[in-house]
Amino acid sequence: MMALIAVLLALYVTNRPYSPTAFISTLEERSILATLCADLSVPIEFGGTSIGSGNSSWSGGERESSLILTVPDIKNFQEVVMPRFREYIERKVRGFGGTIVGQSQGGTNDGGTSNSEVFKRLQQFSFLYRIKGTRGAIRVYSFEHSERQLRILILVDEH
Repeated sequence: MMALIAVLLALYVTNRPYSPTAFISTLEERSILATLCADLSVPIEFGGTSIGSGNSSWSGGERESSLILTVPDIKNFQEVVMPRFREYIERKVRGFGGTIVGQSQGGTNDGGTSNSEVFKRLQQFSFLYRIKGTRGAIRVYSFEHSERQLRILILVDEH
């Protein structure tokens, strides 16, 4: 009888319905960036945004945000603000009892292009995380949108 209960419990845990973590539910990238820029004395102006649209299903959820920022110096913004943004998001994951299990970062911050004009000054960071029984991945891309404008794309997937 105990073996049957253990098997049923294991099946439920591995096939439980997805429930968004507090991390994905409370991620407010616009206010985080506004606060970081104010703290670092980096002028910023928000343009078109698409914040926090997402989908949930039985097995997982996703969230996507797109921000357009006007800044006086894109390279300075990427070198000063974006590392702090990454650190803030990592602290937020840990604050919800999560762990970071893998990281990546890189880009072409030399003002040149990677493979096309679309990705001038591309910078990215990503990491995998676990919060209780949920696994997630966050990917953040920033790239020159136009002169003095930067687009930031934030993608979060959980399952």
